Amino acid sequence: MTQAMIDQLVGNLKPVPKLRPGHLWGVGVLIIILTAIYVVGRFGVRPEYLAMAHLTFTGNEAVYGKPLLLLWAGVACLWGVARLYRPEGQLGGTVWAFMTAPVILLLLNIARQFAEMGVIESLSRVDDYASQCIITNFFGGLIAFGLLWALWLRKAAPDRPAVFGAMAAVGVACLVAATYSVRCDRDAPTYVLVWYVLPILAAGGVAGLMSRRMLRW
Repeated sequence: MTQAMIDQLVGNLKPVPKLRPGHLWGVGVLIIILTAIYVVGRFGVRPEYLAMAHLTFTGNEAVYGKPLLLLWAGVACLWGVARLYRPEGQLGGTVWAFMTAPVILLLLNIARQFAEMGVIESLSRVDDYASQCIITNFFGGLIAFGLLWALWLRKAAPDRPAVFGAMAAVGVACLVAATYSVRCDRDAPTYVLVWYVLPILAAGGVAGLMSRRMLRW
């Protein structure tokens, strides 16, 4: 009798589609596209990128380096998310190295800025466009996390939900920030640290607290 009831209940179940890491990257691309539409439509792009349409390229390496560094960090975090979405998932040394490298590069650039300009002059470079950067990088990062949650993340079963959610939020917030940086012409490493990195980490902290309660299985 009991076995018959179990068979009947099991027979009515519908299989749950397998969560695929490839879909995570698709959501990441979607976030970049949506952010680009918003940023270009509302703010435009910085003059150096407009000049590229006429095959005029700037020698300012930060014009290319800032968005690439943020994109690198975002891809690295999402790579980590793709490795940790199951309880048995592990980051591995390669992923750790890929995640750590952009942090080291930013710190080296800050050290170089301090050496060339001094601490006072370097810190004076952090007071422009702050409100726009905070709104885009923090709130845009949280909105991107919400989109990732709706389309992929809520189906995951990580071993450490808070860390997993925070890493996912930092990853998509970096993608948002990388896209927004094609509009922002403030390239000082200290500016990137204060108005890009800190809001991104704050978004990750909020998402981590949310994920601790919401990612239970």
